[in-house]
Amino acid sequence: MRDFPLPSVPAAAATGLALGFYPASLVSGPAIAAAFIAAAAGIVLCVSGPAGSMPPMALARRSRSLGATCLALAVGLLAGAILGRELEDRSPSAGKDASLRVAGIEGRLSCDSAATRGGYRSYLVQPESLILASGRARAVLEFGFGGRQPIRVLVRGGAPIDAGARVALRGDFRQGDSGPVAFALPGEMRLLDRGSALDLIRSGLRDSCRTALKRAGRDSAGLLEALLIGVQDDLELEDAAAFKAAGCSHILALSGQHLSVLAVLALACLRPLLGPFRARFGAAIFALAFMWLAGAGPSLLRSVLMVWIAALAVRLDRPQTWLELLSMAFILALPFDPAAARSPGFTLSYTAILGLALLSPRFEFILDPYLPSPVSKALAASLGAQFAVTPILVFSFGTLQPAGIIASVLAAPLVLALMWWGMGAALLCSALPAAVWLVVPVSDGLYRLLVGTMRAAASVPALPLQDGASQCLASCAVVAAAAFVYARPHAEHRRSLGRGPRSGGTTFPRLRRPELPQSPPRG
Repeated sequence: MRDFPLPSVPAAAATGLALGFYPASLVSGPAIAAAFIAAAAGIVLCVSGPAGSMPPMALARRSRSLGATCLALAVGLLAGAILGRELEDRSPSAGKDASLRVAGIEGRLSCDSAATRGGYRSYLVQPESLILASGRARAVLEFGFGGRQPIRVLVRGGAPIDAGARVALRGDFRQGDSGPVAFALPGEMRLLDRGSALDLIRSGLRDSCRTALKRAGRDSAGLLEALLIGVQDDLELEDAAAFKAAGCSHILALSGQHLSVLAVLALACLRPLLGPFRARFGAAIFALAFMWLAGAGPSLLRSVLMVWIAALAVRLDRPQTWLELLSMAFILALPFDPAAARSPGFTLSYTAILGLALLSPRFEFILDPYLPSPVSKALAASLGAQFAVTPILVFSFGTLQPAGIIASVLAAPLVLALMWWGMGAALLCSALPAAVWLVVPVSDGLYRLLVGTMRAAASVPALPLQDGASQCLASCAVVAAAAFVYARPHAEHRRSLGRGPRSGGTTFPRLRRPELPQSPPRG
């Protein structure tokens, strides 16, 4: 058996879970069949390993590792297929019968409302009851906890409402591509209550943070709210459109980059008091509290899960790689909310970190001889994430924006500077209101630099890819380039091992094949 690297058990389980969950229900049958085949192969490998040139103990150990990987892949495939089927069964069927229609719903908001384009405000309502109508007849259908897929409600000119509030509405209910959607007017939506005492405390804290950030900047207040607490209500529509056109809309979504700034601040404050290990758990608790305050979006939830898994792994003296942390976070997050797992934000978040884990070190290996180390690291991270998400962006939006790579590299230090300055300026202006005249010009200056970079990148025309053939061709080209970049260090390593110590071309066998006996070459 050749000594090739095996994927870890979490990575294999996450791969199987994705392959079984994301395809349509028509593919769930082959996924289940593949799960049984992988399980049979894993059992065979665990019981009796194949023959090979390796020592017996190493061969048995490697065979068991390969068997465990196959079993993890089988479990992931089976669980993903079951979750995909369950999610489609939970989709509303009331609108499929021509004699029945949904006339109204009552439920609680599962996340904070958000302003959208066209003057609408979006609410994600977890329904507790549906009002069904058929002619003059009315019926109320009530649900238990978690028994219904959330309904997206779009209200023209709606008021901002935080998560946990209970609402009742009437409107035009339709079945969209990603789930049920309702369109309503402001008068068709009523606020029944604002939630529990904990929800009211959270709303009060969010309002206090927004007030403090508005003191720290005039033009930059909306961007500071988006970067620090995830509220985009006061963000200018032209600025949000510039970020999206530049291919850098991920900067506005709270993720690991934003959480790392707050985690570094928490570690710096807690390390002198609690020590390194307890400070790490304190930072993880702080990250959990920040997610509760800002809202558990897909990117932020993934970051918090990775922080907690990393802290527990270090505490147990089992440190994990980025790929293993990402795999375990994916395994935990997908069953928690399968409906959100098929949203673009969820898939783009996990795919971008997958590119950072797999491709960024390879890009850095290629760029290091030509660029300074900080520049090569930043460019490698941007290239790794961009190469990973490009196929999804191509099929989702039908365009390719090459300028987004350079824009994200240039924007990274500006985003960090604006976040650090915004936090310090908000605290300073809250304690000393007279300092507004000093901090606002700096905040607005950083804001203009960042938005100017986005608008310059947005002015570069994107490559249109409207038909399926061009989208497949562009995606295949990106995947082939990523495979070449990934294999480049391995090829260089094998080439260096094949070079002999003598100019005549003679090579020692132990340099090319470590498993062969270490005997000197013949004369």
